[in-house]
Parts: sequence; C-alpha cells; structure tokens
Amino acid sequence: GLEPARALEIAAALADALDYAHKRRVVHRDLKPANVIVDGAGSPHILDFGVAKDLTRKGTTLAGEVLGTPNYMPPEQADGRLEEIGPRSDIYSLGAVLYELLTGSPPFVGATPFEVVREVLTRPPVPLREANPAISRDVEAIVLRCLEKKPSERYADAAALRDDLELVAAGGSLGGDGSRRATTLAVAAVAIGLACGALLAWRILVPRSSPDPEAVATGEKAGEKEKEQPPGRVAAEILAQARQRLRAGGDPASIEADLLRCLAVDPSCHEARLELGSLALATGDLREARRQLEALSPADPRAQEAAAALRGKIDGEAAAQERALAEAALAARELRMHDALETLERAAKRRSRSPRIRLELARLLAAHGRAREALAESREASLLDSSLGEWLAPEQEQYLKKDLERDERPAGSRPLSRAWEPILGGAFGEQGDLLTGSAEGLGPYALAVLIRGDAPAAESYTAKVELSLDSGDPAPYAGLVFAARSPDDFFLAYVYDHPSEVKRRFGEAKVEKLHEVTSQWPKGLRIARVTNGKWLPRGEELVQVSEAGWARLTVTVSGDQATVTAGYGSFPVKLDRKLDGRAGVLKFYDTKVRFRSWEWSRN
Repeated sequence: GLEPARALEIAAALADALDYAHKRRVVHRDLKPANVIVDGAGSPHILDFGVAKDLTRKGTTLAGEVLGTPNYMPPEQADGRLEEIGPRSDIYSLGAVLYELLTGSPPFVGATPFEVVREVLTRPPVPLREANPAISRDVEAIVLRCLEKKPSERYADAAALRDDLELVAAGGSLGGDGSRRATTLAVAAVAIGLACGALLAWRILVPRSSPDPEAVATGEKAGEKEKEQPPGRVAAEILAQARQRLRAGGDPASIEADLLRCLAVDPSCHEARLELGSLALATGDLREARRQLEALSPADPRAQEAAAALRGKIDGEAAAQERALAEAALAARELRMHDALETLERAAKRRSRSPRIRLELARLLAAHGRAREALAESREASLLDSSLGEWLAPEQEQYLKKDLERDERPAGSRPLSRAWEPILGGAFGEQGDLLTGSAEGLGPYALAVLIRGDAPAAESYTAKVELSLDSGDPAPYAGLVFAARSPDDFFLAYVYDHPSEVKRRFGEAKVEKLHEVTSQWPKGLRIARVTNGKWLPRGEELVQVSEAGWARLTVTVSGDQATVTAGYGSFPVKLDRKLDGRAGVLKFYDTKVRFRSWEWSRN
C-alpha cells in the first residue's frame, strides 16, 4: 500500500470531487482504481461516468440490474436495491479504494465476482491495522465508517468525509470535533488515480435472476479508444461531441460530464473550461463559473481570450442576479410581498444554481406560510453553498417545522388572494367572506401578520375588523396592525382572552368584580410596537366585549395619536412616532382565528 499520508491526500481529492458531483445530483456508481488516472503533474482525475446516475431523472436503470465492480461496490448496489443507491454509495466505493491504497488489496476478494458479492453482502472487512500496523486508529475508523453495510451509518456526505480526511492528514484527531466544514470550492474535474494511463473503464452487469459468470465482465470500448490516441486529439473529439449536444439542446448534466471528461484527458483544454463556465452561468452558478475562470492558464494567450469572454459573461450574470434580488427586496420593503415572491420565483426558475436567489426565495416562501417549500429551498441553497449561514433565526425555523405537522391552511379554505400580503408566515386562507388563520408565525411570540393589499400607506385613516373570540382553544390573541412601514416596523392592537393572564395583568379582584356586574369575563387589550424584531409594549386596557360571536376592533390614527376601540370602550394613546403606514390583521401562537367585515378609509 501507499504511505498513509499520500493515501489520505488522494482520498481527500476524490471526496472533494464526489462532493462536487453529488451537489449536481450525479452519483458515479462505479468508482474504482481503473476509472481514475494521475496526470504528469500529480493531479488526480476521475474517468468514466458511463454508469453514473442523475438523481434528478428516473428510470435510468432497469430493475434488478447491478452496475459497477464488485470489489468496490456497496451492498445496496450489489444486492440490486437500486432505490437505495445515492451519494453514500459512492462514499462506500471511496472507502474501498482507500482501503486498497492503504493495504494493497480491496476489502473483499473472491475467485469469482459472485463470491465477491457474497462477501460484500455478508461479511465485515478485515480491520486495516491487521494488514498494515502503521495505519492509525483514526484512519482505520474513517475507512470502516465508509464501509458500513447500512448507508445511514456511513458519512452523511462527501464533504464531511473530505473534512475528516484532511483533519487526520494534518495531524488532527477525530477524538475532538472531528469536522472542519470546509467552504472551499469543489474542483470540477479532479478525482483519484492509482496509475498514469489507467484509462480502461470496467463495468459489470449482473441480472439478479440470471447469475451467469460468463456474462459478468465487459470492457469499455470508449476507454480503450481513448487510451490508444494522443490526449489532445481525444480531448478535441470529446469537446466537439459536447458542443454538438449543447447546440442540439441536450441534457446539461450529460454535457457537463463530457466536458469534465475532456479536462480529465487534457487539463489544458481552455475551450472546455469556457464551455463549463458558460454552462454554469446558464443556471446562475457564479461560483463554478469563477472557478473555471481561475483555472484558465495566464501563460496561454488563447486561454486568456477565453478568460476575457467568460469574465464578461460572469459580470453580466452577477449584475442580473443583483437586479432580481434588489427588485424583490424593494417590493418586500414596500409590503408588496406577492410581487417580491413572484420576482424570485421567476429568477429561481432561470437561475436554479444561484444559492443567494434560492435562499431569499426560501425566506419569502416562509413569509407566505409555505413551510414545506421554504424548507426545501433552504436545503437546496445550503447544498449549493454551505457558507451561507442561518436563513432564519432558530426559533423561526422551529415554528416553520412545526407547521409541517398540521394543515398549511385551515381546512376548507382557499389560498390567500392578492388582497392580503403575508409578511410573517402563519397559515391563512379565505372561505367566502371569512379570512381564517392558524399555525405559528415568524414574529415575536409566533406573531403572524397580513397587510391589506388595497389599503395604501397613509397618515390619517381608520381600520376596522370583526374577529371571532370563540374559534380557538384557547381563545385567540388577534387584532389589527397599523402604521406598518415595512415588515420590520409596525404597531398592533389586539384582544386576548386568556383568563389567568388577564387576572395577573389587571388584578383578580377587579376582573372578578367586572364579571359579577356584567356576567361576562373581561378581555385584555394590548397595544405594542414591533421594530427590528423587538417587542415594545405601548399600553394595556381591560375591555368588555361579547363573550361569544364576533367583536369589532377599530383603530383610528392621525399624526402620532391613535384611538383604539374594542367592545364598549375607546382608548386614546400617544405613540412614539408618526403613525404613517399601512394596516392589516394579526394573530399570535398556533390558535385558529377568523376575521370578517374588513374596512379601511381615510380620515
């Protein structure tokens, strides 16, 4: 076997390449020594994606087929469980390659392919330190984790494996954190090689119903052809083929695989890098386009011509993305949330590999209460760029995940019309003339807010709504939003019907006396401001409203003065800024609420 340091270096390069492929939803499925080379400069390259699987497409392999080479094949692939094949299958194969690098032999051997498959399915690998005592326990632990029979017990992704390999290669230990989530760019064409010129690819096809050893092994004619010709000529042919498929509107993943194969044969092929950069820009992938730009040799005048062309395309795409983000941000600041969402949905359809656009789209979907889609978009953005950081505050993400456990809208309701602009999530719908709400919002105390789309920003106006106080259990905290300047700055006035809280805030004796006089329990009325996520109380009153049915809530504003009317009482309040802005409705927590008879008028 190789020296452990060199073996770890090679394996880390391969893990980085797999990370690149997996983020593009491509699984190699036949990673082995014969499918990789090391060029004259010592750089490793992956070859032969002939049996690779595009995870975005279905039906690429017949049921019951086994593709790959048994010595490096994961159990789920060897057993024909095709639905289980995914990125962790490649991680197993990498572990098998690293095992051979360190010990000189693959983890499982046999007289026939079928004996090997039996070993893969039923036996654990021989511990590495038995074959090579120089191998450290950390290295052995990494390899054996890759070779776990169950995919769920292997590394979660190739990036995590790469980080552990680099950590141990640098002298670190897995006894601590054991993970350095690297944010370096994945290298498109790099991978592993055991010997220069080992271009011959090897594939086996084993129908589970017909285990015929004579039909197991077949050579790859394409690989033999590439081995016999000069690299420059082979690269030119592959490039021409890729360009022809590109002009014909072929599958981008297949075209990308051809271009990567071209670079594996001839790393100096600047035309392939230009095409890869352009292909990346077609999906908004600025990071990959810039990586291809940086890889163009400054010493080659022809490469620099390609670099100038690619740089211009990158600048144009970056400007287009910034325009889309700025347009959506402006619409959101102006509380035109439907416009903001539609802008980013259009941008994401065209630029599916832009992590910033996908992340901002996730935030807007969350604001619209579309929890499932928001979480999916955030995962996609994280896969594209793991350095993006948190997309929501942790408690907001928890609210969103809880919303997945219940209906996204109240039963029987239809999605919100453009009459309402959601800014803090929750789950709202319309049923005839009723506006219904449920599930947590994303604001303080799980606040959810809707701004009325046809109520313009004004300095003096009156907003009215009727709300049901018997539609939730416990009865809801709900009311009006007013003086809303942005999603981060607004006032609210709401009624809450929580007996213990009402008694605590106003005194049990006072509450009991009012109940004795009116035969109804009084409610609480609270006025507050929310600014930049902070909750600022501005007043509280005890009010008498109908015990059942509907209660009217009214807010009249002028200058910095507001008058809030609830039930049988009106309460003037002077607030801490001019009350210009827009109006709408709100709810807290996960209670169900109903609103009706919305009115808005200028004073």
